[in-house]
Amino acid sequence: MRLGFRKRKQLLARHQRPRMSGRGPAVFSYHARRAEYQFNTGRGESRSQRRPELSKFVGYWLQRIGFLIGTLILIVGLVNVLVISSPPRIDLENSPSSQFFMRNILVYQKSASDAMARSFWNNNKITLNTAGIAQELKSKFPEIADATISLPIFGHKPIIYIEPNQLAFILSASNGNFVIGQNGAALFARQSLPTKNKLNLLTLTDQSNLRIQVGQSAFPSSQVNFIQEVIAELRSRGVQISNLTLPAAASELDAHLQGLPYIVKFNLQNNDPRQQAGTFLAVKAHLDSAHISPTQYIDVRVDGRAYYK
Repeated sequence: MRLGFRKRKQLLARHQRPRMSGRGPAVFSYHARRAEYQFNTGRGESRSQRRPELSKFVGYWLQRIGFLIGTLILIVGLVNVLVISSPPRIDLENSPSSQFFMRNILVYQKSASDAMARSFWNNNKITLNTAGIAQELKSKFPEIADATISLPIFGHKPIIYIEPNQLAFILSASNGNFVIGQNGAALFARQSLPTKNKLNLLTLTDQSNLRIQVGQSAFPSSQVNFIQEVIAELRSRGVQISNLTLPAAASELDAHLQGLPYIVKFNLQNNDPRQQAGTFLAVKAHLDSAHISPTQYIDVRVDGRAYYK
């Protein structure tokens, strides 16, 4: 009996937990260890390895997306700067007489818009055919001496600067009097000019029964330049021309001088009006010094020679 009790007592002593010294309650600690391999894919990948790679991947694409967005904004801005719109702006360089023969600005604006619309390449500043549009305006409207097109850096409407033709002289033709421009075109009829306005232009009388229409060419521009050069050279030496005549004979220009009984015959086909004017002035000076006064003409149509009567 004693042996059995003792054995039982030993068993209870084994299972009895040891008491903790001190006053505080017993402290228990638990530790759980997660698997470092979350996915069972055959090849494990630890978190410490995946995090740097993920950050690198995200940073790579964030940089690329920012670059792509910046590039897209740049392209959109560039397209917006280069695109042009119609109608263009017309800037007319007015002169005192241009109000009598220049058309309404809307007419030039519509013509320029039509020229721009004929080609797809005229929709942007790089391929806009500025020279072609300007030339078309000059050909269509003889009152235009020159047209230039300016493209603003940030604006969308081209600016067309129109220079009116300078007035050369008044042509007295078989069907009326017309004001001729620097390019030889009839700009407007003389009777349409208000009487109070004086253009201070010489009158050129045509004796070949030439009929003139407003807007059409009456003279080659080379002949207009010739006539203006002769007038300027004689005026510079104090010789005033009262009027000019175009005889029926081809290529002849007769100048009637104020206070003198004779005319001066010039050759319109000659390319050097100053030389002819200089020949006349030299002959006139010689005749004046010799007290000789022609009664009909001084002819300088032949280069280097002069005839008088």
